[in-house]
Amino acid sequence: MFNSLPGPLRAVALAGVALAALLAGPAQGGGPFQSGLRWTAGASLQTPWIPSSVAFGSSDNLVWVSGSGNDSLLCYDSPGSGVATPAESFENFAPGFELLSVAVGQSARHLYALGQRQAPDIFQRVTEVSRRDLLQSAAGAPFTAMWTHDLGFAANGPARMATSESGLTVVAAAWNGQTGSVRIDRLDGESGSLLVRSDIAATGLDEMVLSADGERTALLLGLRLVVLAADGTLLHDQAMGEIPASLALDNTGARIVVGGFGAVRIMAEGPGGYTETASVLGASNEIAGQVGISPGAETWAVAWWRITDRDNLRHEIYAGPRHTLVLSATQLGQPGGLQNYPSVIALNHDGSRVAFAAWGKGDSDAEAILYDTASATQVLAIDLPGSVMAMDLDSSGTRLALATKNLHANQFGSTGEVRMYDTGERDLTFVTSPRLGSTWTSASRTPGAQVALFLVGTRSPLPQPLPGALGSLSLVRGPSLHVYARPANLLGEAQLSLQIPNASALIGAEYALQVANRVAGQIVFSETTLDLLLH
Repeated sequence: MFNSLPGPLRAVALAGVALAALLAGPAQGGGPFQSGLRWTAGASLQTPWIPSSVAFGSSDNLVWVSGSGNDSLLCYDSPGSGVATPAESFENFAPGFELLSVAVGQSARHLYALGQRQAPDIFQRVTEVSRRDLLQSAAGAPFTAMWTHDLGFAANGPARMATSESGLTVVAAAWNGQTGSVRIDRLDGESGSLLVRSDIAATGLDEMVLSADGERTALLLGLRLVVLAADGTLLHDQAMGEIPASLALDNTGARIVVGGFGAVRIMAEGPGGYTETASVLGASNEIAGQVGISPGAETWAVAWWRITDRDNLRHEIYAGPRHTLVLSATQLGQPGGLQNYPSVIALNHDGSRVAFAAWGKGDSDAEAILYDTASATQVLAIDLPGSVMAMDLDSSGTRLALATKNLHANQFGSTGEVRMYDTGERDLTFVTSPRLGSTWTSASRTPGAQVALFLVGTRSPLPQPLPGALGSLSLVRGPSLHVYARPANLLGEAQLSLQIPNASALIGAEYALQVANRVAGQIVFSETTLDLLLH
């Protein structure tokens, strides 16, 4: 087996077998592989804020957060434990400025924020989009905006922002009640330059989503569904039969899910625009408060909210081309209880995991639940003291980032916190982040492993099967592949800790990590390959 490995990997693997026999200790329980809360980051009474928006970014290495109250932008490393401190933050906003939401792309250079500033008062507000760059900040530059784009008018109305998966395209929209129109600006993410501007007559702006490839923008404008192409061409403009309440797009915008009173409609793009291909009916007193769809449209989900009693909530997950119902779960409330409104639905990249979040009812029922689609079972159920205001699910479907208020959304309060949860299912994980000048630790777990070979290098475009090995190598073979052998304990767990030099030349360096485990004389590659960013 070892003869089929690259030379450096083969040598270290052989040495690692002897090392394991000498150093393997007693079995220890693995914190990184237990399900539950990893870290929190909360507001203080001296500087209260409530997180209003949260997003994974930079290959899920970062968590980008906006806080309202004492308005703050905070960027956290996603690995960690205990009480987290931000890698960077910015709080020095002008008086009268209000943060609305954040978005982030694949690069740590593309951290976006949407906000409104008074011009001159709360009844006349200018909508602005800005970009920040974590890597420039890591190199010593201030964590201030690289550019700011003004949508060009002052009004009293809602605004929305979204980015493509790459982060290279940003779309912002704002409603101008004075003109009865919505302005949609499409921006170049790197420079902030305006690419396309569209002004559409509308009675309001309720929702806006952008497809992952950035090619389709869908909006709910009062009773209308509107879809725009990347060049601003109006592809679809339809008055909906019921009041629309929620909206989701797949990866290319070829599929749209629209939720409304008593119904969810699935629409597909064709030569003449979008047509309805399927629908799911709820009760007449239910509203589809949130909908979501996986990038490949394999799975979609809806959170039904019963408007007559305000605290009954129903989760549904549908899968496959026939929209087969695979899960239906209900939370029942008490008459006169708190509003258990659904706040977010998030799906991972292949729809194998679906997360629902809500305001909760102030009881022991979970405010956030992560389901496994194939088994139709709960993976995580999180009971919180307050409400979930925003949520994101990482691409693996194993980590949840929650933006929570410490009290119920209907109750007066000024503090909240960001909470990171992990199911502990991955066979390879970061324990700490690879910050310059710090110790970076990762952990692996493969039952039966005697030696874990931690491989650090460049991610390969395609997985490479190796003769006699189980799984595939996901890194490029050759001199750039660094191998670190570590003994595994009786649970098959091993850890690698490396000191990261405090060298500015390393800022922004990207690597990939995989583990080759020695199990009963055979190499078994970890199913998980992680991307890491030095900063």
